[in-house]
Formats: sequence, structure tokens, C-alpha cells
Amino acid sequence: MAPLGFPPGQYFQDFARNDGLRYTAGFNYHFYGYDEDFTGLCRQHEAAVATALAEQAERWPAGVDA
Repeated sequence: MAPLGFPPGQYFQDFARNDGLRYTAGFNYHFYGYDEDFTGLCRQHEAAVATALAEQAERWPAGVDA
């Protein structure tokens, strides 16, 4: 997964579109920037993950009927 030191962009979008979030248990937060920049960047990633999960929920089956 791309480092969190960069805002979510094309790599994250492609990763999410290819079901990468389904196989991801968590993010590795190794941030090497300024402390005051971390919160904003973290919130950007939280929003990107929430949006990607909402989009994928439309195409993931909620259950299987026998």
C-alpha cells in the first residue's frame, strides 16, 4: 500500500477499485512529516477509505441465499 505521507490519489483509487481494501487489515502509519500535518493527512485517508467502502458496498453481496 502507498505510504500515508502522501494524500490519497490515483494509486489509492486504483487499489480500492481492485478490491485491495478487502484484503487490508489496517494501515501502517509511518509518517515522517511535521506533526501538524499528520492529522489533516490522516483525515484525508479516513475519508478516502470511507468513500471507497461505501462505493464497494454497492457491488459486494450482503449475503447468499441457499
